[in-house]
Amino acid sequence: MFSTLFGRVTDNKSVTSDGWTIETQPSYALVSGNTSRLSQSVTTRTLGTDIYTVTTTYNYQSSLSFRLTSQVTQNMVTTQYTAWDPYGNVKGTTVSVSDGTPSRNTVNAYDGYGRFLTSSNNVEAGLTSTASYKIPMARYLARQTRMG
Repeated sequence: MFSTLFGRVTDNKSVTSDGWTIETQPSYALVSGNTSRLSQSVTTRTLGTDIYTVTTTYNYQSSLSFRLTSQVTQNMVTTQYTAWDPYGNVKGTTVSVSDGTPSRNTVNAYDGYGRFLTSSNNVEAGLTSTASYKIPMARYLARQTRMG
């Protein structure tokens, strides 16, 4: 449902073609004056007696124009956003798991106008993906992933 009073989604419920019911309940937090941001999202998938719930918490930093700095899912997986380009695109990401699994760092690059992701490098895995586009129509042409 969409709240016209606040101008945002208050809940969402749908049924997939294979019978799963998916319900999302967002929560918002005031970050400055009248500005609010998504602070938590609880998504529940139900099929008969099978129920799966995922809670994601979002954190922001006011000195970065309230850009998303991290999100935590089920207190297990933390995604931290560490760098941005001048257009606000995320350039650096670190994903860590609370069970001691080694963190993964990703470095992204965009075209000169910040419109298209041109490369993504998973540092620990040694994987680099590159993408090319046909300008000016911005048509996606190809993607290549290589080791090392």
